[in-house]
Amino acid sequence: MLDPEKVSKKENQPTDYEMECLTNNPLKDIIRIDIINTQRGFSDSEGSDGYDSSKTGLSSQLRNYYDKYLDPEKSPGPEDINILMTVEQARKTFDQNLKEKFTSAISELEKLGYQGISNPKITLKTKIISSEALNHDSAVQYALNSNSQEFALPEKYNGLGYQNLISMVFHLISFRDGWMRIGKSSRTSDKIEPLHLVLIEEPEAHLHVQVQQVFIRKA
Repeated sequence: MLDPEKVSKKENQPTDYEMECLTNNPLKDIIRIDIINTQRGFSDSEGSDGYDSSKTGLSSQLRNYYDKYLDPEKSPGPEDINILMTVEQARKTFDQNLKEKFTSAISELEKLGYQGISNPKITLKTKIISSEALNHDSAVQYALNSNSQEFALPEKYNGLGYQNLISMVFHLISFRDGWMRIGKSSRTSDKIEPLHLVLIEEPEAHLHVQVQQVFIRKA
């Protein structure tokens, strides 16, 4: 044991030679901690505060959620076969389209006749990544009329308070599903920690009192 008086006087204290510092986190597999940072990157207009809303908003969260728990290319199961076949067919169709359009240019390249090597044979092969379909700032839209999806605006045009509320709640959903090994994460051998703590910095940002109460009840 360390002597508190010597600590306050900054005196050196000998320790038992058998005592060893812990090299690993002693709380691993016991407590899981997730954090929602105070700066969530919302802005009234794109780039006005130096943040790219497409990388920090709900669209980005949805992409990350898709990558972790829903991506059919990761540990595919029977439920993923149809979408994988559809994506592969789309890739082949696109490859054929590229081949036809690049025929003229590639045929010229193949006739270089460079000394010492045979003429190069060039083939174009594409790769379709399904999560990239969500990689744009209008991936998430809010309907102007709750009864119809015909008219909708990208998420960056919504109020900061509503953006913050939706973002925090979806963070909580994502953290919960990650903790409980939902979707693709269920195929890992990691243990589920008995305790899960989520730390939220400034949850009241941009939220008026009534919405703060809603968040507290729903969280």
